Amino acid sequence: VIFKNSEWLYKISPRLGISHVIADGATFTFNYGLYYQTPIYEFIYRNISKLEDPSEAFEDAGEENQSIGNATMVAGRTQSYEMAFNVQFSRRWAFSAGLWVKDMDQLTTASVYNSGVYEYKVAKNGDFGTAIGFDFTVENRGRLFNTTIQYTYSTAKASSAYDAEAFGAIQVDAPQLETLMPYDRSHDLTLILYSTKLPWGLNGGITGFFQSGEPYTPMIFNGNKPEEDLKNEYSKRAPSMFNMDMSVSKGWEMRKHKLMLGVNIFNVFNKPYPHRVYQLTGTPDRPGEYYEDDIGTALS
Repeated sequence: VIFKNSEWLYKISPRLGISHVIADGATFTFNYGLYYQTPIYEFIYRNISKLEDPSEAFEDAGEENQSIGNATMVAGRTQSYEMAFNVQFSRRWAFSAGLWVKDMDQLTTASVYNSGVYEYKVAKNGDFGTAIGFDFTVENRGRLFNTTIQYTYSTAKASSAYDAEAFGAIQVDAPQLETLMPYDRSHDLTLILYSTKLPWGLNGGITGFFQSGEPYTPMIFNGNKPEEDLKNEYSKRAPSMFNMDMSVSKGWEMRKHKLMLGVNIFNVFNKPYPHRVYQLTGTPDRPGEYYEDDIGTALS
């Protein structure tokens, strides 16, 4: 790879959108897009001019999270398909139901090469992934409140979670497979209530949000020591997230001007959301008895 001459590259990124009226107050929409993202430059080029010995570049590239640049890499590709039905079936009610798919390929991964005594990694195109989801939205324009409910069910799978995951990974002689990703969130539910007709001339709104927890790889005991259960990668989920925000505002007429004052309250119920859980217990505050046994004991 590193002895192959790079060539001039160009990409065409088309977009296509179709909207069709199928009945009074009902439409069908379809969108297609082809998107490209250039790899970060450290995967394409590495400056070794400041090294006293250029061979150090190969030594460094054998370490974890290090690589030799590959100037022949191309941009990662994402193809997006979306279709939806939008229906307004009365003056106050409307809904939308849609399906979307994102197919990703030519993403960054790495290969291991040997040159004499050196073993080093070279970035290349090769990772892939798929995301698919269903969106459903209901809107109501009530006499007192306007209400919006939006629900999304989605699944995100890929051959690796991020570009640099291949650097330092254990090399196995097996084909790449799509697995559930740590950024997958199966269920998203949003509720929005807003009104401009509250007592004392107040305007107010509430936004509630629920989201599935992130997947993680559990740990199992191999003898008396815990280790990651790589046969069931990302098979467990962290606790779900629930959050509610509130806003209140009021306006005053001042001759030809209007003064608006408002208050926003975030996380009304002060509910914490774990950003990370311990793989042995699945909780954010207890690592497990294996790690807790020595807490408070003196080191000898």
